[in-house]
Amino acid sequence: MSGIIRFLIYLILIAVVYHFGTRFLEDYETVNASKAPSNSGLLDELGSPSPAGPPGSEDSTDSPSITDNDTANTSTPEDPDGNADDPDLPDRTETAEVNSEPPRLGYHGGGFLLSLISLGLLVAWDVSHLIGSGFISFLFRGEEQGVFDDEYEAAETEWNKGNYLDCINMLREYLKNNPRQQHAALRIAEIYEKDLNNPLAAALEYEEILEKKLPRERWGWAAIHLANLYSGPMEKPEQAVALLRRLEREYGDTQAAQKARERLAIIDNVDESAE
Repeated sequence: MSGIIRFLIYLILIAVVYHFGTRFLEDYETVNASKAPSNSGLLDELGSPSPAGPPGSEDSTDSPSITDNDTANTSTPEDPDGNADDPDLPDRTETAEVNSEPPRLGYHGGGFLLSLISLGLLVAWDVSHLIGSGFISFLFRGEEQGVFDDEYEAAETEWNKGNYLDCINMLREYLKNNPRQQHAALRIAEIYEKDLNNPLAAALEYEEILEKKLPRERWGWAAIHLANLYSGPMEKPEQAVALLRRLEREYGDTQAAQKARERLAIIDNVDESAE
């Protein structure tokens, strides 16, 4: 997965988590508000208490009589609540229709939970991949880097002194202790080729290197070096062409393969001209 695609997935998951999370909180608050007791309805049922009369009065114990003025507070059959003439009060029918849609608490809660789990899994995968790559790098190179790099540098010191065979022997010992460090094998082949002018020994080293599992680009350039030896001092052009075609066929996405195609184009043009 490329970095851009991973970044877009993170943005989408974060947006989805935020959307479902906020809607879930809104629905939760709506449900709690609908369960709260209504004090206004209770007061409407009990009615307003009447003031008590003076002590000893007959009306202090009996219910008050209804006067003509009390008829103004009574409700009409058309408006049992007595609110027909008040334009400021909301219509209860409209309010009931607005609040008729139930909150989708389960839907938004489930969406929030699933999107949060997906985001967590993606983060966990990236973190574990990063830690795993670092651990593998430390396991194969990090802990031994300080010890065996000193040994490699000691071999290079002998090379600087002109002691090429001693350098090769030290590099072989280093490679024996660190079989994954194939750059030491490439260095041995280079010393045979350029410093000792021994193309046969260099070719044998390159052939052994190509049998190892190397990074594609490194394998390709080792094949280019071997093809140069085949076509040059070893005078084996057929083997050089066969190796270049294998490089183009199996490692076509590398820069070394591009170099091989250029060489093959020249060879093909020469063959056509000869015909």
